[in-house]
Amino acid sequence: MTTSDDGTATGRRTPLDRETAIDEVARQLGPQISVLARLLFARARTELGRTEASVLRTVAQGPIRITELAAAEHLAQPSVTSCVAGLEGRGLVERRRDPRDGRAVLVTLTQAGHDVRTQLHASLAEELTRALQPLDDGQVADLQHLTRAIPLLIDALQVSGKPEQQRPALPGRPSSSVA
Repeated sequence: MTTSDDGTATGRRTPLDRETAIDEVARQLGPQISVLARLLFARARTELGRTEASVLRTVAQGPIRITELAAAEHLAQPSVTSCVAGLEGRGLVERRRDPRDGRAVLVTLTQAGHDVRTQLHASLAEELTRALQPLDDGQVADLQHLTRAIPLLIDALQVSGKPEQQRPALPGRPSSSVA
């Protein structure tokens, strides 16, 4: 941080402080988010696995082909096909012929799939609310700032990623959209 003439912190970082902060965030944020996601999902009241929840999130953005879904989820196509079959068997997604190409199949979310996603989001929010209660106001404010910064980081990663690693554009959405 830089300081004013009277010795108080101005809130601006010097280049060295900024580089140190970037290094610290770069080393710690990924593993911390991974642990947070795992802990939250373990406590959530849901019938879904983490991969299934992620697939439902992507399918909820709009009808999508299995190949596009596999690319978006960074999973092998046979794994996604198996996951979709399981979700379809539980009535959470359905497969329909692509009206633009009768040879292709689109995966769409059913009302039951939408309902399960809504229940999952509510359960995750309840768990987070419970975990946030004992934190002090400053800690909650820090986390609130983080919730505003994470989407910026997601966008930066999607834009800076290699083209073959970026999520394919869904109908009516740019390739870097996140739902």
